[in-house]
Amino acid sequence: MTPILFSRHATPAICGALDCAATTISKGGFLDLLLEPGRWLQCWRARVAYRHDLGRLLATGPHLVRDLGLDAADVSEEIAKPFWRA
Repeated sequence: MTPILFSRHATPAICGALDCAATTISKGGFLDLLLEPGRWLQCWRARVAYRHDLGRLLATGPHLVRDLGLDAADVSEEIAKPFWRA
């Protein structure tokens, strides 16, 4: 499976020091969630927006997804993830 990178939504400017691609709730991450909820919310919103954009591209035409160098199956898998999972 090809890893899907975040688009413009998941930049350090939006997510601060947290890396959206690696921001998941784990034992250590739970403390970060309590200390910096704003950054987590921004990362989660970025994931929702990114996955929504991917879904629109896939619904419009699979050729658009292929133009980005992605596989439709990988995009479907990414879209199905909950917002808290990277």
